[in-house]
Amino acid sequence: MQLNEYEWSGNPRGMHNVGAYYPIVRDRYPRLQLGWYKFVAGGEEFANDCVWLLENNITPVIRIYRVVPGAMGVDSTLKQQWAAYAGAGVKWFEFYNEPNLPDPEWPGDMRSRVNPQNIDEVIRPLCENWLVFAEYIMSLGGYPGF
Repeated sequence: MQLNEYEWSGNPRGMHNVGAYYPIVRDRYPRLQLGWYKFVAGGEEFANDCVWLLENNITPVIRIYRVVPGAMGVDSTLKQQWAAYAGAGVKWFEFYNEPNLPDPEWPGDMRSRVNPQNIDEVIRPLCENWLVFAEYIMSLGGYPGF
């Protein structure tokens, strides 16, 4: 796929939400002339908002929040939640958030071992689990991000 074939608003101005479960203020975003809006979601709570954003030419980006995810794998709950957003028209998805930061992204017993040289405990599981995510998101017609 060529970069110019990706579906998005074409407007690079964007915003990040406050966090999971906080409602968005819909009348604000068209006034700000946003082109994209990144959600940290706890589940499927923003699916209807994504439909509205797309109707207003604002590209939603979804990351499902998990406490200290580390290199967690893809589970059926995540798949269900991503599918709900894809069903609402979302194309852009992110799995991990700043996995290079030991705190707060990794469980306490792993924090001292998070570094780019730790292939077996950090790099390999991140990459392998991200590829499972990416393949699933692409099967939904979406774009996986990191």
